[in-house]
This record gives sequence, structure tokens and C-alpha cells, in this order.
Amino acid sequence: KQMREHGGLTLDDMSDISKVSTSYLAAIEDEAFPILPAPVYVRGFLIAYARALNLVPEAVARSYLERMAGSAES
Repeated sequence: KQMREHGGLTLDDMSDISKVSTSYLAAIEDEAFPILPAPVYVRGFLIAYARALNLVPEAVARSYLERMAGSAES
């Protein structure tokens, strides 16, 4: 979220660029894990999001999915 805001992009902008719905992007940014789909889909969303922000896609996906898995264990 910080990187998106730093770049002056809105969620709608990111949705247009990444082709991921704004509702899923908002849930990803808020780490609202229970409303996200299966991790395999989230991984694809994260890779698209990271590419749109010129971040390292695999690192972003790995880090996020680890937090997501950790929250499921709690």
C-alpha cells in the first residue's frame, strides 16, 4: 500500500494495471485474509500487483503468503 500511495496510484489505477479487482486489492493491502480466495489465486494477484509497482514479484508473494499461512495457524 505504501509503495502504491508513494507512486500516486489509487486502487482503481492498480486494478486497471494489474487486472485484479479493487475489492481483492483492498483485502490484500488490509491483510483481510478470511475474505481472500485460495492462496494459489492470491499468489497470482500478488505477482501482478508487485510487477505493476516494479517490485520483485516472487519475494512479495512469498512474504505475503507466509503471513497469510501464519494467520491461519493462529
